[in-house]
Parts: sequence; structure tokens; C-alpha cells
Amino acid sequence: MPILMRSPDEVGSWIWYVEAPENPDIRDCLDVLARVAGVLENHDLMKSNVIETCWNQYGKGKIGIWTKSSLNTPFSDPSSAEFVQQSKPAGFPDSYADYIETVSLGTWIDETGRRRQELQLINLSISPEPGEIQVEIRVHHDIWSWYDFSGHPHPKVYKQNAPRLAAALEEVGKTLEVDTENGESTYFGVSEGFWIKRPDEEDLVDGLAMDATDRL
Repeated sequence: MPILMRSPDEVGSWIWYVEAPENPDIRDCLDVLARVAGVLENHDLMKSNVIETCWNQYGKGKIGIWTKSSLNTPFSDPSSAEFVQQSKPAGFPDSYADYIETVSLGTWIDETGRRRQELQLINLSISPEPGEIQVEIRVHHDIWSWYDFSGHPHPKVYKQNAPRLAAALEEVGKTLEVDTENGESTYFGVSEGFWIKRPDEEDLVDGLAMDATDRL
């Protein structure tokens, strides 16, 4: 069975800033999360009912506490927001949810066309900010890139997966009705449009890209 290598930093990332109330609460965040997760699920890239929440304290920042919530209702259901709110650390009654990330399974397709499941194939996170909610999607595997982590091209894997991701990302932007921004580059890659940018031809050596396995 093929095993996907996962990079510690993202291969590519995409960001959207969604208009929200001045002080977005958990329900506002989960409403946005539900819209994005629905798009990703329709493309078989993510299925989740579990989220992890980072709690901050006003005036002090992060308190170092995360909670994991397994929800029995859809993200957009008001009872889901209430359930997450009830997981707030009792010792910090004035804390608030500063960052929410899904725990999910996604489907990727190997070079033979077989569909396989992978934990955290897609990282989807939500961050409330004054007047807006930041949505970020990150990917950490080489199946979205023309070259694998060792620098060798793998066109069959790429063609089975990258177009699916690109179509989903484009749909997310249309669903949220905001422009898509590309995240910053890392040692392992950078997004360009809805794709992972290919290295320039002059950066290839004998047709191979950089070998990034030294940092996996």
C-alpha cells in the first residue's frame, strides 16, 4: 500500500477573509466552516465531524489549552456551537475560541486509480478576527505537485489529484464570495492560483526538481 509522506510545513496554502460581525463568535465561525467543509466533502477531499479549538484569554493571548470536540450535529447546527462553547476551560472563564481546525479524512487517488483514505489530507482552519473570519486551507503532501518530494515527476498521481483540489478551491472562493489569496512559500512549495507552482525550468537538474526528503 502506498504511504504518503507528509511535510512538516505546507506544500501550498490558500486564504479567504470573510466578512463577519465585529466580534465573531463560535457560531459565526462554524457557519463559515460548514460552508467550506461542504465544498471539500463534495469533492471527496475531506469528511469531518471533529474539530480542535485553541483558546485565548483577552489581554493575555494563548493560554496553552486546546480542546477536541466530536460533534453529533452538523457544524452549522446551533447546538454544535453550544457544545464547543461548553468545552471552554473552566479555569479561564473569560477565554474565547481563537482558532478552530478540523480533524478529517480525505480521499486521494494513487497512480493505478485506486482511491485511498488519508488522515488530514486537507487542513482546514478558521480564525475569528475583528469584523472578519479568516479561512485557510493547507496541504502537506506531494500528490498535489508535479514533482514528488524526492524531485521526480509523478504525472499520473498529479493528474488524479491536483485538478480535484483546484476545482474545490475555486468553488470555495465562489461559495464564500471573496477572493482567494495564496499563502507564503515554504521549503516544500508554494501555491499559485489554485495549483502548486512548478519549479522554473532553469532550476531543474537533469529534469529533476529539488530533493526535499532531507527535511521530512
